Amino acid sequence: MTDQEWEELYRKTERRIKKAFKIILGIIVTVIIIIALFWMGFVYRTEYKATTITTSISPDGTHELVLQAVGEAAWPFGPANGRLILLENQQKVSKRDFTIRDDGKSIRDDSWVVTWHEDYVEVILSGEEQFDEQILLYYDGRKETNLLTNTAEGARDEKQEINTESDIQENLETTFQIFGELNSEEVDSEELSQLYAKYAEVLKQIMQEHTDPNGRAYNVDERWGFENNAFAILDVDGDGREELIFNFNTGNLGSMCEVIYDYDAAKDTLREELAEWVDTTYYSNGFIKVSDSHNHGKDPEVRGIWPYTLYLYDVNTDSYQLQYYVTSWDRQINSENFPSELDTDGDGVLYYILEDGKTTEDADVQPMVRQEYDNWVKETLPEGCVMVVTYYPMTEESIWEHLESNISFD
Repeated sequence: MTDQEWEELYRKTERRIKKAFKIILGIIVTVIIIIALFWMGFVYRTEYKATTITTSISPDGTHELVLQAVGEAAWPFGPANGRLILLENQQKVSKRDFTIRDDGKSIRDDSWVVTWHEDYVEVILSGEEQFDEQILLYYDGRKETNLLTNTAEGARDEKQEINTESDIQENLETTFQIFGELNSEEVDSEELSQLYAKYAEVLKQIMQEHTDPNGRAYNVDERWGFENNAFAILDVDGDGREELIFNFNTGNLGSMCEVIYDYDAAKDTLREELAEWVDTTYYSNGFIKVSDSHNHGKDPEVRGIWPYTLYLYDVNTDSYQLQYYVTSWDRQINSENFPSELDTDGDGVLYYILEDGKTTEDADVQPMVRQEYDNWVKETLPEGCVMVVTYYPMTEESIWEHLESNISFD
């Protein structure tokens, strides 16, 4: 080939390579754009897309409340984000974003309960892994949020109303009557100021450092605001001195806990009376009922009861001691070794009040049928002994309102 022919071949080859390069580059860019669009669509759908779940109309027809799911619940068992929008004559009055921890379930119609009032609408949001949350949306645009706790026997799915001072006083009087004559020495204002100051100091340390003065760590899941935790101030053990209750529910499921702190004025320190899981019910006869975080027992479908532990206040140690572990056995789920001869009512469920580390397998453990168990509950945990506990969000404002404002600086 002549030099001219070689040069012409080189130029053709060069053009072909450039053309092929452009085609390949175009394909790569197209693929990147398609992937980016799919990713953006996925992120939008899972994180930002607002989907209306249901609506509620006020009795007079002037207001409408919209429940929306924002994105999807975090996989596999993460929280779900949502939004409440209050409308008046189709004009938006206010909106409130929220998060529900419901074992990975999406927001749905039974996630809320709506009650319309004269000047506001009340919403109770529920999830399996959290306390109920009360949101008040006022017709003038104001908003208010409160954490609620279930206290009635067998009311894991019921809603609790905000407690009035008279409710609290009535339960305190019940506490004093059942525990008998308490220390008659009045707590002077200086001692109360010292107690409230210490509680405020500890709560602020927990907020800022996520640990208490005794070294207990509260490892926070950063997806949750720390204000979703809660505290209460109440004399739950009946010793005449208020305790600090801290409910930590913004960690992973295994780290959630409720801690009862008692104040030692002589040493100016806090001491733990009990640290357990977050689902607690307090009784004025000295018992605390703590539901299990998971049901790994022999009644997973809960035809009988959700398992729980009962602690009893010990005056001598000024702490709560484990008294009973209570669970049930469902023959339909776990038939192996089921003692059918003891199932005298024939419903296929037996109830166990376990002491001293006993299990349902132990031969010397005597199970109960439903009526026997109900009688035992009425005797051990009378409904009239349920204590009302009001929890406040972990914010500077709550600490000031319920603790620091009661401190005397004289």
